[in-house]
Amino acid sequence: MIKFFSSMRFAFWVLLVFIAWFFLGALIASSDAYYGAFKDMSNYLLLDWFLNISSDNLLILFWFIGLCIIGGLLAISFMFCSYFNLLKVAKKQRSRNSILLLFIHVMFVIIMGLHLASMVFGYKHSNVKMSVNDEFVFEDGFSVVFDSVKYIDDLSVLKLEYKEMRAFQTQELFHYKENIAFVTLYQHGEKISSGELTILSPFAYGSLRVTIDHFFIPPDAVSDVPKIEVVVMKNALVELFFISYLLFIFCVLWFLIISWKRSRA
Repeated sequence: MIKFFSSMRFAFWVLLVFIAWFFLGALIASSDAYYGAFKDMSNYLLLDWFLNISSDNLLILFWFIGLCIIGGLLAISFMFCSYFNLLKVAKKQRSRNSILLLFIHVMFVIIMGLHLASMVFGYKHSNVKMSVNDEFVFEDGFSVVFDSVKYIDDLSVLKLEYKEMRAFQTQELFHYKENIAFVTLYQHGEKISSGELTILSPFAYGSLRVTIDHFFIPPDAVSDVPKIEVVVMKNALVELFFISYLLFIFCVLWFLIISWKRSRA
């Protein structure tokens, strides 16, 4: 059994099923009937979604449980291969390639664990819609105030439905670095920090993140001042996850360069 779980054949087939399962999820999410259910999954911490919302759609729940099983098998494959195969090779050869390959496998398992933990611990508030001067109060006495906005693109696009809006927000038509929301963070009524939000660039304070999902203007709005929808999230493991992920990518690239040089020699 150990030999089977640590084999390349087992890892190959599990990885193949893992990729196919993701494609199946993308296919299901492309349907309007299930798009909202998948969006709900990303709007909550994993444990909160599983305990409170997952039963609302049995197909999505089935897909998620399948993903967890496949992901668990993949982690087992990497752990068994690392301990029973690569560790022995690294001890015997003590070469740079063997040690680096072992480290890559170990880092992959760590990243999977951190990714799971980042979706379970802490708190997450999604779909928080804010107008200028609105305040959103959340855990630990924190609150965030939406102070002002700078938006330079076509405002009429912000009045469209979410999916239609996304179709217009291409690299040529949407200047994500120039469209800015300015916010201030308070704790127990005392100002502790302020900054700006842009798409792909959250406002950060320690392990707290305020991320803007999109700008919008309700179709019946009297004013053309854009509103924002944000995600407020706190998780102490997020930074460790991204650092580990970057280290993993660097090691993979390093291994590929070393292997390429050896094949050219």
